[in-house]
Amino acid sequence: RLAETADVIVEQYRPGVAARLGVDYETIRKINPKIVYCSISGFGQDGPYRLLSGHDINYISYAGILGLTARKGEVPAIPGVQIGDIGGGALYAAVGIMLALMGVQRNGVGQYVDTAMLDGAVSLMTFNAASILAGYEAMQPAGNILLGQLACYNVYETKDGRYISIGGVEAHPWGNFCDKIGKEEFKAWQRDVSKQPEMFAYLKELFLSKTLAEWKEELKDVDCCWSPVSTVEEVFDDPQVKHRNMVIEMEDPQGKYGTVKLIGSPIKLSETPARKELFPPRKGEHTDEVLQSVGYSEEEIRTFHENNIV
Repeated sequence: RLAETADVIVEQYRPGVAARLGVDYETIRKINPKIVYCSISGFGQDGPYRLLSGHDINYISYAGILGLTARKGEVPAIPGVQIGDIGGGALYAAVGIMLALMGVQRNGVGQYVDTAMLDGAVSLMTFNAASILAGYEAMQPAGNILLGQLACYNVYETKDGRYISIGGVEAHPWGNFCDKIGKEEFKAWQRDVSKQPEMFAYLKELFLSKTLAEWKEELKDVDCCWSPVSTVEEVFDDPQVKHRNMVIEMEDPQGKYGTVKLIGSPIKLSETPARKELFPPRKGEHTDEVLQSVGYSEEEIRTFHENNIV
C-alpha cells in the first residue's frame, strides 16, 4: 500500500534480501511504475564482491583512498570522516534519486538506482587516479602536492602541541607567506622536490616557535591559505560556521532531551530554504502513523508488530 503512492523507496540490505522479503524493485514497479527505487550497498548489486560484508574502512581500502592517506612509509591513517559511507554512499544516492525523479517528471517512468559505496569512493579518486589512467606512474603516499609532498601544502605542529595547515598551492599565496617569514628564496623552491627537505626542516622549527594562538595573530592579515586545525568543539563555535547556520536548535517534542543542537543544512536555496519541522525521530516512531495513512487498522498494525514485520 505504501508503494502505491510513494515517490521514492530506499533500502540498504545486502543484494537479494529485498527480493526474499518480496519488496524488491521488480515487485514494486508492478505496483507503481513511477517509483524511484534506490538500493545502497557496499559493493553494488552485481559483480564478484556483491555479497561481501563491509564498512567504510573496507570501501576506502579497495578504492585506494586509505592507502594514499599516509606519510611515505607510514601506516595509513583512518580518515576523520566516513568518506565511503557518506560521500560515496549517501550523497551519491541522493543525487541519483534526484536525477531519477527528474526522469519521472519528464517521461512518467520510474527507475532503479543502484548505489555502491565502493563505486562512490572510487569516483572520488579522480585527481589521484589521473596519472595511472593516463599511462604514467601510479600515485604514491605523499606523492603529489595535495598528498603532502611539498612544504607549501602541509600540516605543522605548533609550540603548544596544536597544528596549523598551510595550503599555498598557487604561487601568490605561497609568495605572501614567504614574504611574511622572510624567506624570499622559498618562492622559487615551491615545487622543487630537491629543496623540500630543507624547507620542511625550517618550517617545522619555525611553527614550533609559537603557539597556535600566536600564529593566528601573526597570520591573520596574510593572504596565504592558512588555517588552524580545529578540534570538533572549536568547529561548532566557529563564527563562519555559526553565520552559515550550520548549527541549529530544535525542541524535543517528547521533552526528554529539551533543546537539542543539530547540524544545519549545507544546501542553501533562495526560494525554498530548509525548514526546521521534524525533530529527529526515534526508531519506528512514525511507523504506526504511516501505516494508518494508507488504511491499515489498529488490529492489523498490532499484528505486524507481533510478527516482527515492523
